[in-house]
Amino acid sequence: MRKVLKWMGRVLGAVLVLAVAAVLFFRFSNQRACSIQTPNGIQESTFIQVGGIRQYVQIRGNDQANPVVLWLHGGPGEPLSYLSYAYQRPLETAYTIAYFHQRGSGRTFYANADNGPVTDEQLLLDIDEQVDYLRSRFGQDRVIVAGEGWGTVLGSQYAAAHPDKVAAYVGVGQVVDMAQASEHAANVAMAQLSEAGHADVAEQLRQVLARYQSATSIDDLNLDAYQSLSTITRSQLKGHGTLSSLQRLWLTLTSPDLGLDDLRWIIRTLSLASRYAAEHDLAQYLHFGYALGELGALGGVPVSFVQGENDWTTPTDLVAQWFSQSGAAGAGVIVVPGAGHQVFLDDPTGFARAFDQALAGVGVSGTAAGTIPQVG
Repeated sequence: MRKVLKWMGRVLGAVLVLAVAAVLFFRFSNQRACSIQTPNGIQESTFIQVGGIRQYVQIRGNDQANPVVLWLHGGPGEPLSYLSYAYQRPLETAYTIAYFHQRGSGRTFYANADNGPVTDEQLLLDIDEQVDYLRSRFGQDRVIVAGEGWGTVLGSQYAAAHPDKVAAYVGVGQVVDMAQASEHAANVAMAQLSEAGHADVAEQLRQVLARYQSATSIDDLNLDAYQSLSTITRSQLKGHGTLSSLQRLWLTLTSPDLGLDDLRWIIRTLSLASRYAAEHDLAQYLHFGYALGELGALGGVPVSFVQGENDWTTPTDLVAQWFSQSGAAGAGVIVVPGAGHQVFLDDPTGFARAFDQALAGVGVSGTAAGTIPQVG
């Protein structure tokens, strides 16, 4: 028995060594593949002073004369700049992309002893400073604002308030109304479950939906019920093109940009409860304060949306409905087949082409518009 255990220990040790070696190899390979060597390119990972605190920003692009994109991350409290290597590279031929970690999250959180008040209002003030910084640094009158998930809440509000500074707005997984989105997705899932003869699961989903609908604030929200609502709905409606947890873990571990503070933040916000505790006021606003329909046509800023076909967190048909009724000008909704909510991770190639198409449709593409290469 002792010999067997000793043999198993050696095998496990060898497997662990090989796994670490593979991770390091691919991290190095990805680092080389992502290196920007063009004469007027930019590749920065730094902190700047915004809103009285140090805020982390990653800035990348092959030509600093290209249009500037301010990318607003999701969550709230889910900065994924360490994964930008997996989807952003083809876009860097046509755009200079700035990715900030929002106040109170990620590297920005750990860079400051006091992050100050983390509210929707404060983040919008921060964004205005970030936009002015980018306009001044790159000599552009307007920048493109792109939001993902929670970032679409911020981006749409900012575009509506500052049309003079925004060349175009692109919502990626656009939030319309979280309560409406959850109800709509659950109803579609319940209909499919009932049709497939799973009336018991459909009833369970109806009950957790009712518990979600009864909440009037984030403090009233039963997170277990909300998690069940999301899990059952997504498992029923999940498409074939959605990135798996293992695939995402591999992308994370082999990222050339993954740092210690990124890992600390991932661990800190690993569960929905811990994330919402860390971003309490923002979660409150996301679920109980924001509605895209209240923003009108976003101040006349050209608007486009890139959506996954199987996005049931921010359902694509609700986004299309808003666009058709809003009177907003722009390229409309561009759907990436098979992808889910985080379309840029699910299908990087499809996302890059859709993003470029969205901006080409409103006349603000970069010098490489229409020539976005394949990923990999």
